[in-house]
Parts: sequence; structure tokens; C-alpha cells
Amino acid sequence: MAKGSFASIFILGLFLSQVFAVPSSSFGSGDVTAAINALKAAQSKEGVYFGLKNTFFAVSGLRLLKVDVPNKDKICASVSGKGLDAESIYYVAAVQEGLGCGQAADNKVKDILESALKSTKSSDLTFALASVLTLSENKHISIEQKTIEDAFKKLVAGQDDDGSFAGSVLTTGLALQALAKYAKVAKAEDKERLTTVLESAVEVLSSADAGAGTLEFSPEKDASSLRVTSTYFNGLSNLAAALGKKVDTKAENVAQIAEFFVQNKQTGTVEDIFAVIQGIEGVKNFHIQPLVVSLLQNFISATAKANEGNIRVQVTDISGNAVSGAKVTLNKAVNREDKKSVASNQELTGAAGEFQYNFMTNKPEVGVYDLEFAASADKFAPTKSTQSLKVVGQVTIYESRVVVSDSKDPDDILGANKHTVEYPNTVASKVVAEHNQHLHVTFKLKHVASGKAAKAHQVMASLVNKATGEEVIVAASHDGSKYNAHFFVEDFADNFHGASGDYQLSVIVGDSSLQGTLTWKVGTVELRFPASAKKEIATPFGAKPEIQHKFREPEKRPSLAISSAFSLAVLAPWGVLFIGFIAVKANIGNFPTGGGFIRAVGYQATLGAILALYGLYWLRLNMVQTLTYLSILALPYLFFSQRALNYLATQNAKSKRE
Repeated sequence: MAKGSFASIFILGLFLSQVFAVPSSSFGSGDVTAAINALKAAQSKEGVYFGLKNTFFAVSGLRLLKVDVPNKDKICASVSGKGLDAESIYYVAAVQEGLGCGQAADNKVKDILESALKSTKSSDLTFALASVLTLSENKHISIEQKTIEDAFKKLVAGQDDDGSFAGSVLTTGLALQALAKYAKVAKAEDKERLTTVLESAVEVLSSADAGAGTLEFSPEKDASSLRVTSTYFNGLSNLAAALGKKVDTKAENVAQIAEFFVQNKQTGTVEDIFAVIQGIEGVKNFHIQPLVVSLLQNFISATAKANEGNIRVQVTDISGNAVSGAKVTLNKAVNREDKKSVASNQELTGAAGEFQYNFMTNKPEVGVYDLEFAASADKFAPTKSTQSLKVVGQVTIYESRVVVSDSKDPDDILGANKHTVEYPNTVASKVVAEHNQHLHVTFKLKHVASGKAAKAHQVMASLVNKATGEEVIVAASHDGSKYNAHFFVEDFADNFHGASGDYQLSVIVGDSSLQGTLTWKVGTVELRFPASAKKEIATPFGAKPEIQHKFREPEKRPSLAISSAFSLAVLAPWGVLFIGFIAVKANIGNFPTGGGFIRAVGYQATLGAILALYGLYWLRLNMVQTLTYLSILALPYLFFSQRALNYLATQNAKSKRE
């Protein structure tokens, strides 16, 4: 839908005056190198890519990064002749023309493209128009200008009311890319139509899904969300650049789409790598450029002196290039825990894209702070970014003591054995604890820099047997004013195998806001266990108990008489058979002679072999083996049986005639 130029300029100025969140990182030189290496590594040993689409993605991605594509000749040969429809011709043309190995389109390709240019489907028109324009750049195809113009008009007329083509965001992006190519050779009246298409296509952004600071489109068919979003935004950017127009859209949307690309820059598939590269290229060419504000270090020491307290902020474009003439202000710095602001409206100093501010002049306490920066520069939209800064420090221990008592309450110390000790010293004398007594280590923590009371996430105490190295660790509890690590000696008799003797008592304090772990060796404690608690320490290398294994006893066999009777019963049918032969006076007098003898013997032999094979199947062979051998025996059996039966039939006929 067309808008007046005055209204567009007014709305655009309104958006540019707003401040919006920026991409969390850039697509810098390291990311470019990683993408190049990944695309090159996707080549097979033969130097080609798997599939026509992957070849298109890889070659197009490397070309966008202005990198030579290895094995050009092999890649060109791998896609040659694969243009079977308008879409595949589009991929082949892009690869071959991009690698400089394009050839004049043959009649088959020309016929396919001319047919697609006359289609009414947006997808066919898009691929055909883009292919013709790509091939025409090097005069590798010749199609009447009127046919191309008619296809352009049909494609533009097919734009839906919501700004999309064929109801697909991917098709819309591809159509915008094709129209951006056409804009370079379009007439003035066609450019007016393209301007209307551009203004309507912006409305598609309203259907994008908002994520955590991102804007993206849903996947379609075999295209990932990355590719759909990338193709649409790249097409929008290319068409706007080709027409020299500014797109009427929010700068925040551009930053959110850019954030979606940089969040997925570590993707692994060739399609998605290309999508990220294509999307970043679209952001770079867009008239609204987002700034990338990065905090170069995310922690600082609470004891930092002079320039050591500086925080450094880098301002770059989406490609990681420093932005000159930028201005950066620290709007506010808020402690995440108590929500108190320690700094506001502080302008950072610096140049060449790097700015500094001495954060320690605000005397921040140890903790995590949310820093909100505002950045602006010529040709870039004013932006803001919230970064996290951790102020780390050191703690010390004070008001500490070791108490041995009969109570598990560290404050019930009447009659207890108390040892006062100051960090980092050790207890002057050995502490003695009986097996039925409680050992307490109480202490407080405070920050070294401010002297204020401190708390830590991990506070514990340990006892280590000096002779064996066995260790027990207990977590210290906090009652609101002090920490207490409590050992009931009897509970740890099994852990120490009831071994009385000297143990090293230590306190350990750790926290993500501390500069390293604090470990304090408090002193030596003598634990006294009763003699009955003493246990031998098992070793994994000692002798193991002997394994007594009883094999399965053989089953009881039948008596000799029963076995003999069974054997006779099995052999009895053979005896009956031979007795029967004798009774009927069987003989071999009618057995054939001459050539018939060979046929009869072959028939009997193969039949007997098959019967023997059946017997072996029951005894030892499996089904596969039996069928294999049977297939071998079947051929000679069929041959000899047919010959033998024919011989018998002939002999019977002869005897009847006689």
C-alpha cells in the first residue's frame, strides 16, 4: 500500500529518534573465518557438495564473503545438466555464473524458462525471472523483452493484500530478490510499481514471531526458520537498495532481526550458515544500521586502583568494524540485588570505537550490576544496551573461635573448651575432642575493601586425618550474624574408621563474586575414638575372598535296558522294510540299462540326497543353510527325474504295443 513521501519521512524520523535495544554481538572476522572453514569443510573428498541446493548455498555463501571457491571446475561439472525445472535452473545458473563457468543456455533450458515465464504461479515466475536475469548478465540466454516484462507484471500482480507472495514468506523473499535484479534494468514506470511492492512487502514483518530480543519467521516446508527470515530480509534490503528507497519500518525490528542472526552464527548446516551470511549482508545493506555495544570485560576488582577501575566499551557495526564518531553514555548502573543505582548519566571517553569510564569512582560494593549504555553515531540509529558487570573482591574472617562442648548449640558454651584465634593465624595449642563431644568453628566474614559484613554461597569446614589423608567436609550454617561449622565427632567414626589421632581443621570460603577461594588452616584437632570403634582400612589392592563355584551336575541318564529297547524300536522299521521286500520278492530286474541306467541312478541319488538333507536339517543345519543346499540339489533332481520318468513312460507304451 502506497504512502505519501512526506508521511514516510515523518514516520521514519520518529522511529530514528527512538532508542532501541541492540544486537548482543557482531558477526566479526572470527565468525567470518569460522563460516568460511565450515563451508569449505562441507566439500566431499572429490571437491563437490552433496545435492544441488547445498552447492548453491555453499557457493553463494562463499561469494558473499568474497572468498575464492575451491575446486570450481569440479563443482561446475557436478551441477551441469541438472536444470530440469525453473527452480533447479535457478540454482544451476547462480552457481555456474557465480563461478565463471556459465554457458549459453540450450534449447531445453530456454523452453523450460519461457514456459515458466508464462505461468501464473508466483514461485515459477520468481525462479524463471531470476534465472533469466542472471543468465542475461553474461548474455547466456536470449528471451524477448516483452516476455520478461509480462512475467514481471504477472509476478507483481500476484502480491497478496498482506504484502506476501503466494502466502509464503520464503516465496516473498525470493520474489523480492528477483525483483531487485529486475529493478536494475526496469523502466521508470516499472520502478514505480516496484516501490509499491516494497511498501506492501514491509507489512509481512507484522507476522514475524518475537523471541528473546529477536524477530523471526516460522520454518516453511523444507526451509529452516533461519533461511526464511534471511531470504525475506535480504530481499527487502536488496530491493530497497536497488530502488534507492528507505523502508518504512522500525529500527527496533532491524536490530531484533540482526540479533536473531548473530544468536545463530554458530549453526552447523550449510543451509543455515548461508542463511546467516545472507541475513547479515541484508542488515549491512539496510538504510537503518544497528550499533553493537559490547562490554570488553565483565568483571572488575573492588580493590582496583587508578585506571584499573576502568570499564571498556566497544561500539561497532554488525560486521564488528569500529564506528568512528560514536558517543556513548552510561545511563545508569544498578545493583542487581538491592536495586540501588550507583551511577547515572556518565559520558564515556574514547575514540576509534572503544570507550572507557572509571567505574570505581562510584565505590561500588561487591556484586552484580546492570549497566545501561546509550550509543549514537552518524548514519546509525540511536541505540541502548544493557550489559552485566560483576564487581569482585576479597573477604576476610574475623571474630573466630573453636569450641569443644557437650552441646550441639555453639552458643551453649558453659564449661566448654574455647579457643580464640584470629585469621590467618592458627590455634596456639592442640584442640582435643572426645568421641561424644561437639566441635564448633564459628566466625564472621567482611569485605576487605569496604569493611562491611559479607556473605558467601559456599562456606564449609573440613577435617583431614594427617596420617591417612581421609577427609570429611561439612557446610557451615549462617544464623544472620555469624557462620558455624559443626562436627559431632561420633557421627564421623565410620568415615575415619575410628582412628584416633591428629586432624587438620580448615575453613573454606568460595563465591562467584570473590577473587579466588579463601582457605584457612585453623589448627590441629586431636580426635579420640573408643578402641571398639577402630576398624581396619579396606584396600582395593588386597587379597579377595576365594570364589567357590559349583558347576551344573549332569542330569540322570536312563538305564541301559531302556536305552537298548529304544534303539531297537527306532531300527525296527528298517527291519520291517527289508522283510517286506523279501516277502514281495522285490528285485532289480526291471532296473533300466544303457542310457536309462544313468537317468535312474541320477534320479535315485538326488532324491536320496534331498532326504539326507532333511535329516541333517533336524540334526544340525538351520533353515537358511538347508534352503541353500536344497536350491543346489533341486536342479539336478529336476533334470534326472524328468528324464527318468520320460524313460519309464516310453517303456510302458512300448510294452503295451507289444
